[in-house]
Amino acid sequence: MKKEIRKFNPIDVELRFPIAGKLDGWYFKIEEISNGAYQVSGSDLFGRIVSKTGGDPDVTLVECIKKATEIQSQIEK
Repeated sequence: MKKEIRKFNPIDVELRFPIAGKLDGWYFKIEEISNGAYQVSGSDLFGRIVSKTGGDPDVTLVECIKKATEIQSQIEK
């Protein structure tokens, strides 16, 4: 029997991933994990997670959004 996946409340997701509006249905955050190294993570409302690490937070965010876009396109097929 398949288990139904519950959709999370957008307000709860945005508390953990405060960057919204970059990709519909996805939320992101940027953390400096060490001096000059950043980890960008993102989540959709179903708990799918993407993550990228890099030296430039803006570039790393763009790369993370691209990964989330790839996942989103696979889901929509």
